[in-house]
Amino acid sequence: MRYTKTEQGNVVYIRDQYYIVNDLTCKLLNMYYEKKHISEIANELKIDEVEVQCLYQKISDMIIEDQSYNEEIKFLQPLKVQWKITNRCNLQCKHCYEGEKCVEQLSDAQIQSIFQKLLDSNILNLTITGGEALLVDNLAKYVSQCLEKGIMVNIFTNGIMLDNFIEQLGDVKNGNLLTFEVSVDGAQEEHDYIRGKGNYQKTIANIKCAIQKGYKIITNTVVNGITKNSLVSMMKELHAIGVVSIQLSNLMLKGWAKEHENELFISRNELANVYREICENIDFDFYYADISNDVYHLDKKGETRKEGKNTWKCCAGDARITIDFNGDVLICPQFPKYILGNINQLTLLEIWNNPLKKDYINYLRNLNKDKQTCFVYDLNFSK
Repeated sequence: MRYTKTEQGNVVYIRDQYYIVNDLTCKLLNMYYEKKHISEIANELKIDEVEVQCLYQKISDMIIEDQSYNEEIKFLQPLKVQWKITNRCNLQCKHCYEGEKCVEQLSDAQIQSIFQKLLDSNILNLTITGGEALLVDNLAKYVSQCLEKGIMVNIFTNGIMLDNFIEQLGDVKNGNLLTFEVSVDGAQEEHDYIRGKGNYQKTIANIKCAIQKGYKIITNTVVNGITKNSLVSMMKELHAIGVVSIQLSNLMLKGWAKEHENELFISRNELANVYREICENIDFDFYYADISNDVYHLDKKGETRKEGKNTWKCCAGDARITIDFNGDVLICPQFPKYILGNINQLTLLEIWNNPLKKDYINYLRNLNKDKQTCFVYDLNFSK
């Protein structure tokens, strides 16, 4: 378990959420993740086992109900950083919301400098995206340094270069902290139609390679008019080869996706029917975003639950920031013009403490006021 101390208390990171907890809860969570037996925990805390079970039940309720969330909590630094490390990509996917873009990228010296700033900070989690992140030279070296410090790293990739990247990593320390999120868009025919002929077999082979090496693989699939009829067969194949989490997400009608809208667009009713069919035919865990973009989890018993009590909340700028491909730091990647500063010129703390951040956050909160999902996603069903 990853945690850090702030003036507000212990900040723990669980299931992609941050929680402010007291010292006892932090200790209990640590012992849980260390897989200590309940009798051992009771002995260490000098309480009986029934009381230990009650404490863990309270913690579980807190996490499921999201009771610890408080909009008034102000973090002294970002705990999670998303870094769009490059705009370059080796594919031209029909559903890409980026579309045509410049291929500018920071120099290796600048990238190294940013990694050093992140290493010197106290962040818990680093998500690296693109473009195609694995195109960046020396990325394996920088990722290894983050893992050695105990930073959880997630890399979004199309999987084409995954085998080469894993070879460059070698026997990395704390490899269990590294997760690859690989894009798989339907069965072979649909995937290759969207991403290019031959890419499906290469991606699947590299997923198998990563799993054999002991790395966690999450897959993400954009549900659209092309992929909708092959999702069940795709999910069964991914589950069979050992993918730990299969996630389905909604289309964003921007960039190239807008240019291919006629074949990609899927209505709210169609989307609801797609998820209904999947739930009827899949007998293992997976995550999906419904028509309001709420995230649900379907477990092996066929029971569906919403992830957390609150349907949705805008979290831009609360505990995380986004670094754009040119070093600009944003509170939300969907709003590139709201810039807090440039990481090449300022420290992470200087950027985090920019007085404009509060104004930007209030602006986005007002846009999303009383909404069940981010207004950006609402635009996808406006046809």
